[in-house]
Amino acid sequence: MPLALDNPERTLPKPRWMWIAGSASARGPALLRALAAALAVALVVALVVALTPAAALAQEPRPVTLGEAVAAALAAPRIAAARADSAAARAQVRVARAFPNPNLAYDHSTAVPTSHLIGEQPLEYPWVRAARIRAAATGASAAGYLLAAERAAVRRDVEVTYVQAAAGREIVSLSRRNVAEAEELVRIATARRNAGDAAELDVLLARVAAAQARNTYLTDSLTAMTSLLDLQTMMGLQAERVEIALADSLDMLPAPAPGPAVPGA
Repeated sequence: MPLALDNPERTLPKPRWMWIAGSASARGPALLRALAAALAVALVVALVVALTPAAALAQEPRPVTLGEAVAAALAAPRIAAARADSAAARAQVRVARAFPNPNLAYDHSTAVPTSHLIGEQPLEYPWVRAARIRAAATGASAAGYLLAAERAAVRRDVEVTYVQAAAGREIVSLSRRNVAEAEELVRIATARRNAGDAAELDVLLARVAAAQARNTYLTDSLTAMTSLLDLQTMMGLQAERVEIALADSLDMLPAPAPGPAVPGA
């Protein structure tokens, strides 16, 4: 249908692309501000990444010996609580040995003399004071023994966990080698099958053995990682990621001391 152009009041419909362009021009300042903000954020992130050292971005686990692990565990909050209990028990001994404080009072009356200053010194029975001191000293000795027992328990737990982590590392290495050998067996079985020297069943059995070796490797890796994270927890470190590496191997660890002889054995 032809359009009637003789009527000056009649206008053609505005094209859609013109409306979009008009909307974009109206939103131009807002888009520019958003782009400028995004560019500023990207520049800040790039600057932070450039100025951050590589050691902070990818922290390498620091090597830790058995002695360092034991020292860190002895400084952890587990020992700090027992140490505080021992210090409190020793303070109770000092309190028990102290004499009662004197009392000083002031009084006023209508009779002469009107002002009275009264001093008192409580006296204890000697046997009561001696019993109190002995009780406090016994409590201090018990707290000291508990602290020593806690130290020995922490040392024993750290040594056992360190040895378990070191053994787990060796087991993981052996499992990794078993996986490589199982994959090599799969390759050999496949080549023999292609050459007509083996059946398809031999290839399937080799693949099953390789899958079992990979599962064993994953299980051993998880066990070793758990032991390492347990060691970090004993040292007072976070267990969210691996922060330490074992510096001592099983060959470098000291041999356990022989236990006391059992009577009648």
